[in-house]
Amino acid sequence: MLFKIKIDWMVISVKQERTKTKLEECVTAVKYRLKRTQTEFEMVELLLSNKNIPSLTSRAFDFADAAERLALVARELPAYTGDPQAHRLMNEKILEIIPIRIGFTKENWFFVSIPALLPKKEKGSSAYIRDSLSPAMSRFFCGKNPVRYADCVLIFRHIYDRGRPERAYRDHDLVAPRQSGASTAATLISLR
Repeated sequence: MLFKIKIDWMVISVKQERTKTKLEECVTAVKYRLKRTQTEFEMVELLLSNKNIPSLTSRAFDFADAAERLALVARELPAYTGDPQAHRLMNEKILEIIPIRIGFTKENWFFVSIPALLPKKEKGSSAYIRDSLSPAMSRFFCGKNPVRYADCVLIFRHIYDRGRPERAYRDHDLVAPRQSGASTAATLISLR
């Protein structure tokens, strides 16, 4: 939009920039992440074709990181369309795609199993843990009496596929246990 303002002896043109909506900002972010993910995958393909396996491993992790970031932005997109059902439908989709197991052991210990490859701290985000675990916990406890522990110990066990030992190198920090612990504690631990 262009406005003209006349001041006695000169004309000043002022261009008013339209601010982007949240939906437009999210679409822009998705485009950026999609291009970034595509670029990382092309590097993986190039290294594979050159049989450069040592470099391929590192770039494969970069591709996984880019894909995780794309997924996080993609999860936000439906909410910005204004559909009042978007949040519920996205949570249902997350529950369908990420098979988080929640329950009690024979010894009556509460457990959560998240079958996911965790991101590296220096690049990744643990937001996908919160975004995945919260709807899973809500679904598990829906219609049940809440379980509350006054005293408890949280135990984290990382299980790696023996056939894929390279995955063990992904555990660089405590971000994922802290995030999943915080989500679990918010549901289970009673404050005195």
